[in-house]
Amino acid sequence: MKLVSTKFLFLLLCISGFAQTNNHIAVNVDGIVRDQGNRVIPGLRLEFRNEISAVNTFTDINGHFDVKLAEGDYVLTIDSVSPSDFKAFIRISPKSLNPTGLDLRIDASTICTDWQSKYPAFQESIKPPFPPVAKAVRAYGEVSVKVVINRDGKVVSAEAVSGHPLLKAAARKAAETSSFVPSNQIENRLSILTYIFLIPEGEKPSVERLSIPCRVVISTEPVVIDTARVY
Repeated sequence: MKLVSTKFLFLLLCISGFAQTNNHIAVNVDGIVRDQGNRVIPGLRLEFRNEISAVNTFTDINGHFDVKLAEGDYVLTIDSVSPSDFKAFIRISPKSLNPTGLDLRIDASTICTDWQSKYPAFQESIKPPFPPVAKAVRAYGEVSVKVVINRDGKVVSAEAVSGHPLLKAAARKAAETSSFVPSNQIENRLSILTYIFLIPEGEKPSVERLSIPCRVVISTEPVVIDTARVY
């Protein structure tokens, strides 16, 4: 199923073949997010919200997402994209056929526009290594780092304000060594940087990816454990 939208998208997913989980009906909804140039977009956070709660997931290094939803009506929005530029309305129902994977298209010019209007632009964005300890326990997700930037574009201080404890230090160190476009302002400037540590997935070499200025994406290959040495 191919869906193209730069404004509002109305989508009804009527799904059969439901799974019964803890006395609740649920189904997997999956798809891929691309820009209009057919580049996949890794590290986007998708939110499926209904009247009761919200379910969040990330696009992986290949732009793919997979989420389990209970029966009901949902509003789908994408972090870093204004709801005025992309919004989907999704209905999960056991009464009709399950569609194929979704192909969501996003206008690249609408991504990170809010961030770009508030914060100084990167001159050099440093990507942190995936911490081995975090990799071993499959810790992943978003880390937000608050940085203070001087007029020369250098980072004066950095503080990881949210995210998994095993990922914060790596994100903070990367933020400290990043640089920004200089300014004529005397006062220091503030920026919020978001680092996305993705679950290890096989990176498809033939896939063209879109780099997002407000979200630094870090992926890693799975850890291989030598079972012969496990006692």
